[in-house]
Amino acid sequence: MRPTPRPLALAVLLAGCGEAPPEVVPDDELDVFEATPYTPGYTAADVGERLTAALAPGLPEPFTPLTTYQQVFDAFASPGCPEGALYEVPGDYIGCTAEGGAFYFGPILYAPSTNPDTPTEFSVIGDGYIIDPDGRWLYAGGELAYQPTSRGDARQWFYMVSGTWGYSPAGNWLGERWSGVIHGDGEIWAEDGWVIQLHGSMSRDDEDLFIDHLLMDAAACGVHASGTLKLRDPGGGWYALTVDDCQGCGEVVFEETEALGSACVDFAEPALALAAHMWVEG
Repeated sequence: MRPTPRPLALAVLLAGCGEAPPEVVPDDELDVFEATPYTPGYTAADVGERLTAALAPGLPEPFTPLTTYQQVFDAFASPGCPEGALYEVPGDYIGCTAEGGAFYFGPILYAPSTNPDTPTEFSVIGDGYIIDPDGRWLYAGGELAYQPTSRGDARQWFYMVSGTWGYSPAGNWLGERWSGVIHGDGEIWAEDGWVIQLHGSMSRDDEDLFIDHLLMDAAACGVHASGTLKLRDPGGGWYALTVDDCQGCGEVVFEETEALGSACVDFAEPALALAAHMWVEG
């Protein structure tokens, strides 16, 4: 009877049948690669101007993409295209062409409020688009959500805009295809009495922004803003502008180490437009 190999002998036998193990190089002999540090391509004034331009078309909220989607849906739909529930584009891989030539591709699912106490609540989940008869795309990929509550005479809310949304004829922040994830919450008790906080990231017009807990509120001086806005440099680094006043001014710091000077961002117009949306539609 052939003896059963011992474990050690079996390991030696198997090792001898394979290739030699790779050579272990000591740590002190390894090649060291140092990353090239980012260098700023913008001045502080450039950063302020670019941030102002990026915010000027409007701060993201869920009502604008919902209304735009509903208007385009209604304008070009025909009986049987698309099929489905209210403002729904079914999720198939074929899509449908309406009588006027518009093309609908889903899924896009709209869920209005079923609670009489919160009639403005809604959500949209989409991974689709509409191409209108002129060949213009309405992008509906991501999620829109609005959840209102109340506290006495004040209305409170939470909302989210995420994914990719856009329609070139819109003429607002949807006019250029928008991508990102923005969370908003706030409270409004009068047309000129409100506080809104935004947090998240977005891309618009080839600019990448990060909004770090930006708190805006109506004040005697106009619009008071506190928080940090970050702008990505084309070379990869990030500029940070931290504000806490009614002028939107603060120090610009590149990559958290290099102070570039002061800059200002005009928050007033986009903040007031956002508050008006929440007052009328929320």
